[in-house]
Amino acid sequence: MNRAETAAQRVAHLCLRAGHHPGDPVAGELAAELTRAGEEFRHLWADHLVKPCDHGVKLLRHPVAGLLTLPCETFTMPAAPEQTIVAYTPEPGSEAAERLALPGSRAAGHAGRHRVR
Repeated sequence: MNRAETAAQRVAHLCLRAGHHPGDPVAGELAAELTRAGEEFRHLWADHLVKPCDHGVKLLRHPVAGLLTLPCETFTMPAAPEQTIVAYTPEPGSEAAERLALPGSRAAGHAGRHRVR
């Protein structure tokens, strides 16, 4: 997903969230500030595209594995729609999967040295 697609997806999700809370001053202030700050946001906000941001690709910095590009999916809880679970799942065999396996391997290797007898 490129930057323009990501920006459109995030603004559409912000429209969705703002619609759930029409009187929320924080959402209104955020939208007003972003509208003043950038032409790109202003155009995307004016489109009024309302859509959940339920999947995509995120760039994350892991303290041991470093910079990772990970696909993710967001799940909304039916009983608590304000709460979501985000699952990051590296593609099998990808560089991200290999780099994420490394911290676990290190932890497993170190665990054996610190056993209580």
